[in-house]
Amino acid sequence: MPNVLDPSIPIPSQEYIKFVGGYFTDVAFDFLGYFIQRVGLEPNDKVLDVGCGVGRLAYSLAYYLTPQGGYAGFDIAEKLIKWAQSEITSRFPNFNFQVVNIYNQMYNPEGNVKTLDFIFPHEDKSFELVFLISVFTHLRAKEVRHYLDEISRVLKPGSRCLCTCFLLNPESESAIAKGRGAHKMVHQLEECFTSNPQMPEAAIGYKEPLLLGWMRERGLNVVGKYYGQWCGRNRFTSYQDILVLQKN
Repeated sequence: MPNVLDPSIPIPSQEYIKFVGGYFTDVAFDFLGYFIQRVGLEPNDKVLDVGCGVGRLAYSLAYYLTPQGGYAGFDIAEKLIKWAQSEITSRFPNFNFQVVNIYNQMYNPEGNVKTLDFIFPHEDKSFELVFLISVFTHLRAKEVRHYLDEISRVLKPGSRCLCTCFLLNPESESAIAKGRGAHKMVHQLEECFTSNPQMPEAAIGYKEPLLLGWMRERGLNVVGKYYGQWCGRNRFTSYQDILVLQKN
């Protein structure tokens, strides 16, 4: 798809690409496809990218969303936000990026805002789509529940959220026990599991019924579920598990 669109936005440096996990254009256009085909994103919609990094998903959305639509993203990495503002907002003024100084043990240990105190910087019922790519995989239980509260607040009724996560269920737990996959989610930490007890935020997974229950409690119903490769599956949609939620 990048070759067809001939994007005018430059590609970030390899340093910045590695910071958000690599595979910049592949992931950008894979998720654009998920947004359109599995979420129902329309060109005039307004979207919120929670943990936007360097604007990897904004890179592809810029060629789909119209000027009547809009994109907002926020992240803790100031240098990535500055790049996105310089290279994306300058070309697409309806794409806005904001740095937020949220504390995270692994990614922003000098942050001065606690996750539980952070309020998304947007009005109620502002968006047709909210998405979080590899955000819940780095948050503890209370933080996930708080973010779900905020997602429900900023979504318009009937609108959707797409999030990725590590879901622990009989299939993934069996695969982990057999030594398959990259993340061994066997260390319990309160209501979640981690593969790294010394640095839990490196990778966090949740029991599937528990996480889906928190979502339902906030009026966010699962309307799409696509399991990922992370635990060693042979058949998968993406690397992490993907959930599509719809607000009541």
